[in-house]
Amino acid sequence: GLQPGIKVSYYEAEAWPGNKKLAELKPVEESVRPRLDLSSRKRSKMFGFIFAGLFHAPKDGVYTFHMKAESGSELRVAGEVVIDSKRVTSSHTVPGMVALRAGWHPIRLRFLEYGYNDGLILKWDGPDSKGNDVSPDQLAHLPN
Repeated sequence: GLQPGIKVSYYEAEAWPGNKKLAELKPVEESVRPRLDLSSRKRSKMFGFIFAGLFHAPKDGVYTFHMKAESGSELRVAGEVVIDSKRVTSSHTVPGMVALRAGWHPIRLRFLEYGYNDGLILKWDGPDSKGNDVSPDQLAHLPN
């Protein structure tokens, strides 16, 4: 029942509410995309994404994810917060590790952009492999 691609919810705001979570806002657009990227954004500031689906780990082992993002982000893999970036002022790469068995695991990435310096890169290191992009064949979702 798995379908290719990851579910994407796109959000816009004039100002991010301090006590609300992105998922509590109404998405401007929802789609399924082949990659974790910002290509479907419609503006250069005050936008956000939630990517939700499944990530395929090719082998059992410890995986290190490296996420370069601006203005705040969070990556959850297999239900664990792997990266929680609190910085909101500049581009940075933050690593996080999680042990995975070979196979499909839930993945959820929240991305917020407050200013004009948007960017998102997610790479992973795994058993016997380093510096990998998350490829489209590693992303899937369950149909509604």
